[in-house]
Amino acid sequence: MNVVLGTDHDQVTDLRMAYVQDGQVYHGAHFSYPAGAPSRVHHRVDLATGRYTLECDVMRRDGTQQHVTRGLSVPVEGQLRLQIAP
Repeated sequence: MNVVLGTDHDQVTDLRMAYVQDGQVYHGAHFSYPAGAPSRVHHRVDLATGRYTLECDVMRRDGTQQHVTRGLSVPVEGQLRLQIAP
């Protein structure tokens, strides 16, 4: 999984990800960047076959938070890319 944070990536201080299926979180990750995040965050996860909802919370230095939700079908061929901001 490649999470693309966009041009203001250096303002991102935290990224939380949850892989949800039938209302239950099966895997999650938290990345903390006190000095600012890189433009891309690489994350590897192994999930059982099925349909998931990927929920991401992006927290910025100014206190704002962005919530992004995407559908995900496993297995995925190759790398998955999630664009958070343009």
